[in-house]
Amino acid sequence: MEFDDKRMWLKWLAVGCPMGREAEDCPVCEHRKMSLEEYIGYVDRMEMNKVEGIIEHHKTCLNKRESICR
Repeated sequence: MEFDDKRMWLKWLAVGCPMGREAEDCPVCEHRKMSLEEYIGYVDRMEMNKVEGIIEHHKTCLNKRESICR
């Protein structure tokens, strides 16, 4: 995934949890309370290692939760 693609992926998470309900340890939960404009600016300023960490957290969470639903 390219640099800007990672930020875009993270920006899409502002819409809501892909699983419908956030996990208790969701690193984006509190940020979803921001306006969309504030959140986009926040993501644009975020260090790439933090962006990557949040994306990895979500990938792991999605895989775990999808396996439970099967």
